[in-house]
Amino acid sequence: MLGRKLAEVNVQKAFQKAIIALLFLIAFFAVLLKLSGSFQEIKNANLFLILLSSLSFILSALVWAFAWAFVLRKEHSLSYRNASFLGISSMFASFTPMQLGNDALRAFLLKEYFGVPLYKGIGASMVIKGIKFLTLAFFSLVALLSIPFQALGAALLLSFMVGLLVIAISAAILLLPISRRLNNKIRKFFMALSLKFKVFSSLDYLLSEYSYFLGDKIALLPKVFAFCIAAFTFEFLCFAFSAFSVGLYLEFSMLLLIFFAISLLERVPFAPRGFGLVETATYLFLSRSPFGFSQAKLVSFIAIFDFSRIILPTAVSLLAFAGLRRRCLFKQK
Repeated sequence: MLGRKLAEVNVQKAFQKAIIALLFLIAFFAVLLKLSGSFQEIKNANLFLILLSSLSFILSALVWAFAWAFVLRKEHSLSYRNASFLGISSMFASFTPMQLGNDALRAFLLKEYFGVPLYKGIGASMVIKGIKFLTLAFFSLVALLSIPFQALGAALLLSFMVGLLVIAISAAILLLPISRRLNNKIRKFFMALSLKFKVFSSLDYLLSEYSYFLGDKIALLPKVFAFCIAAFTFEFLCFAFSAFSVGLYLEFSMLLLIFFAISLLERVPFAPRGFGLVETATYLFLSRSPFGFSQAKLVSFIAIFDFSRIILPTAVSLLAFAGLRRRCLFKQK
């Protein structure tokens, strides 16, 4: 009972922090648009393409939720409809490093409403995240090798190198436990580390449970890979439609390359949703002389892209979560 109350408190804190973060983002972009003189670009932007951009991101979130449900459906009767609702309701908690809060909240809601053990909900999220990182690393590397390094610029090349390193290490940590032998070595490493840092003391048990969970899902991994490709396709459309809405057109190969670069940065630890890194990198990439885009156009594009990938989805998620909790309270009464 105490654990459940603590979890409820943490969920409420996450809800409040998401509202504060949302208000901060709105205020930040209002000031930025004012200072950069980009309001006219926003007014002239194609509203239909902005809506398509937002819809594409929501669809990508639904595909991730479908992949999560697909992994769990072998043992639990979780419908794709319920998985979608849980996925949307937990998106607001993604203001955490590598969006882990989203995974934790979704697993908590799954346990609360469908009685699925917490470790299975989190385990399914970690499987999806591991394949997601592996997919992202693979296609980012393919995109990187398809263009001469001298055409990239120092900022874009550095972003790729840092992002690829972080994502590759993260994918390895999440997927290597599929081997019992490697998992034992990883567990021993964290056991030794826990002697100096108590925060790692519970990882031994978690890695053991996760290794067995992951081992049972090997046959599902190719299909999960297909889900990941579909989700990244929608994320790319979100990025592309945001650019097109303000008349920012690039060659497809360069558009794809920049998308993968910021996708890598978005998942770098200690930067919630990559905020700050993504915007700065995008501006640096596109302000280079070969493109020749004005500051007002670039700032308006970044604002629209963040509206589509963060502001609107977070607002929808907060409303969905509030409705879910309200319905639950009425049932309890």
